[in-house]
Amino acid sequence: MDSIAIFKTALEYEKKIRDLYATAISIIDDDRGKVIFETLANEEQSHIDFLEHSIETL
Repeated sequence: MDSIAIFKTALEYEKKIRDLYATAISIIDDDRGKVIFETLANEEQSHIDFLEHSIETL
């Protein structure tokens, strides 16, 4: 497996996890929980941005 394939696989997982957190935000009623999941989703998005940039530069 080459570097690009590894990064693309990681990108898929990051997107799935971000989407899971986004789903949690829409389901839960607790405001503090929403903030936590929003923070986690934003962190995953930063990972996605990093991976996409890395793929472009490889």
